[in-house]
Amino acid sequence: SKSLPLDIAARIWDLFFMDSDYLYYVGLGIIKYFIRQFTDGTFEDMFEFITHLPKTIDDVGFFNAVLSLEVSKSKLKVIKSEARRLAPDKFG
Repeated sequence: SKSLPLDIAARIWDLFFMDSDYLYYVGLGIIKYFIRQFTDGTFEDMFEFITHLPKTIDDVGFFNAVLSLEVSKSKLKVIKSEARRLAPDKFG
């Protein structure tokens, strides 16, 4: 939450408490919202960008990007399973 503006982070936390899967959608939404920054630079540029997101983000545009994702619950289950496989120490 330290990389996102406080108002956006607070809304994400609210939604997380309603549905913990929402964090996966937010992660994918960040990629979708900032796709140009991810595709136009080097890996190092992308890493620097994701660790220092802009201080101002259009919250409506950002949440529209998150909500417009077409990821089914079954696809999300596959994503979560792969995340657990790749980083078992992070997922218990």
